[in-house]
Amino acid sequence: MRRGLSGLAHRPLLAGIASFLLAVFLSATAVWFLSTDARNEIDQLAIANADSSQWSLAQAEVEYQSLQSAVLAVEAGHGGDLGTVRNRFDVFYSRMETVNGSASFQTVRDIPEVSQSIERIEAFLASYVSVIDGPDAVLRASLPRMARALADLRGDLRTISLGGVRVFAERGEQQRESVGGA
Repeated sequence: MRRGLSGLAHRPLLAGIASFLLAVFLSATAVWFLSTDARNEIDQLAIANADSSQWSLAQAEVEYQSLQSAVLAVEAGHGGDLGTVRNRFDVFYSRMETVNGSASFQTVRDIPEVSQSIERIEAFLASYVSVIDGPDAVLRASLPRMARALADLRGDLRTISLGGVRVFAERGEQQRESVGGA
């Protein structure tokens, strides 16, 4: 009879241990679920950031081409106007300031060829700010020289874009490897 009574005495203790283990299991499951969800969110933000950076580099090349087209259209008398040239210059200038100043492009700028290309583009932009902001007659007279200078920069924009593609592809590969190893 003693055995039966001692078994009854241990039931609350066993129930407490079982409840405790269940609570630990549920807590661990919740932590795992939340950490997995947080990791997925972080991965999505990293992808979005990389996509945004790649887009910005591609846009720099697009803005360059828009400026070049505007200059050539006005120079050739094909219906372009100086206001469009000024606007396109300002947008290209702004895009290059982003590429040159943003921390997300530091690795791209660290590539020597890219750094040299950025320096040439910055020199071009600096040399034409006063022309763009000056009188129409000065800008119109400068268009042939500006068109030649822009043509000379084509390879530099390509170098920057390709450098960015290389850096962001390497980052993507590293992220895939770290996710695969996790």
